[in-house]
Amino acid sequence: MLEEVGAKLYRIVISKLNISVVRSALLLTNVKYVEVEGYNLYPIVWPFLSSGFVIPYNAIPVHSPSYSTPWIFVYDNSSMTGVYVEFSRTCLSNILAKTRAGALTVSEATSTIIKDCVSKLSVVKLNITHILRIGLREPSKTWKMLESQLDSATFSILTIVTVWSHGAPPELLVAAELHNHVCPGLLSGFLMYRYLLEHGLVKPRDKVYVIASPVYCKDDVYVQLLDATPGKRRIIVKLLPYSEQDKISKILGGNIAGIVITYDPLTDKGKAIILAFNWSKVHNFLKTYNVSFHGPSWWISRLLADLYLLKYVNKPEVFVKVLKIIRFKGHTGRYPTLFYNLGRAGVDPYKVLGILKPESKSQTENFITYVELAIIIVLAIALIVTVALFIRTRRRILDVR
Repeated sequence: MLEEVGAKLYRIVISKLNISVVRSALLLTNVKYVEVEGYNLYPIVWPFLSSGFVIPYNAIPVHSPSYSTPWIFVYDNSSMTGVYVEFSRTCLSNILAKTRAGALTVSEATSTIIKDCVSKLSVVKLNITHILRIGLREPSKTWKMLESQLDSATFSILTIVTVWSHGAPPELLVAAELHNHVCPGLLSGFLMYRYLLEHGLVKPRDKVYVIASPVYCKDDVYVQLLDATPGKRRIIVKLLPYSEQDKISKILGGNIAGIVITYDPLTDKGKAIILAFNWSKVHNFLKTYNVSFHGPSWWISRLLADLYLLKYVNKPEVFVKVLKIIRFKGHTGRYPTLFYNLGRAGVDPYKVLGILKPESKSQTENFITYVELAIIIVLAIALIVTVALFIRTRRRILDVR
């Protein structure tokens, strides 16, 4: 039934876009992840996938919670026009329940879904150059206009369409599936991923482990492209205070971007690679447009930075730098020893590596320590006196007897 819905929807969308070559079009959707009434909605896009949309080249499943509102977006690059389709979860739930109960035939249900459950169908002009131009002039007004057409999927659609239409490599689009959009943070992770591979820092036999500290969008690239998933105990996420982040960056000479550990199980050897990413270059670039990642221009600055960083996917060394490499040998249980030592609860990885010294106690903390020590000494003396008196008294009683 859902596949039939998809076939009808495909005809509607294609007719509105007048697509002649599917390879010049892009399909984005979250239905791969959405469930209604116990049914996964992915079959709705099967007719699209069998008609020339190929994952991950021009079809990107966009990750979302299973309870999300289902949506499909098809973009024609030649006309710079897209069609956004959104479904009502309540309507789909009712139709699926009635069909399962036998109150509707498959044919009736299919027609009803197309007729009643498509809650929004928008034809949207997405000329990225034009959007950037008007967005720089009126960021809030432009964003509201886009959001009125694309609802909660606006940022996902806008960012993925932008990088795809400017030649994004398929591996970046694979990372975008998990992250559900493309932002400068994700691109920084992609450039670091590319740097590690191109400079031979990750070998085919290696297992990759990550200490994500500081934490930001980059880490989803490692999860998706290097198989460093938390469930496999390959990534440890530790929030790093900005004060400490700045201190480490000054000590090592670069904007600290976390630690990637490569480990060869056959030789039982590995190395920890402390990486830096040059965010100063990105911020300086944005200053030329008088925008930043904060305020009304939050979205336009991300689009501009996406396009800026996309130019360097084959030159990652322009932004990426290795600050330090620490080699090690051995494992603890199922973990490389160094990863185990850095990843344990309550441990600051940069102090374990000796980059930061353990903080000395303040005068107040020292005073508290001295007071505690004095109390312990007094209690010990009191205990000794009590025991001595008890022994003396006991002897007297025994002598009397």
